[in-house]
Amino acid sequence: MKKLIFLIALTTIFASCKKKYNCRCNTTIIFSNVGFQSTYLSKNVPMNEKMTKKQAVAVCAHEAININNTYTNYITNNGNWSSNGLNPSTICSIE
Repeated sequence: MKKLIFLIALTTIFASCKKKYNCRCNTTIIFSNVGFQSTYLSKNVPMNEKMTKKQAVAVCAHEAININNTYTNYITNNGNWSSNGLNPSTICSIE
């Protein structure tokens, strides 16, 4: 019984350990006016801090929002121009 409790405690400790994750992003810009699309892949760079998987997923999802906003701001000159049918879509996932 003591061994079982020790094993459960040990498993819980290792399961909740923080580790470094990588966030890989893929941005697709669709040119709807001409029916063309371009795809851009990000570098697979490890995150600076150790974190739980749940935290890493949240950071990676926030990165997708930031990248998408950056492309949108670039295409529209920070909202001063029309997007002219250019639609960026970014998807990020942890590795």
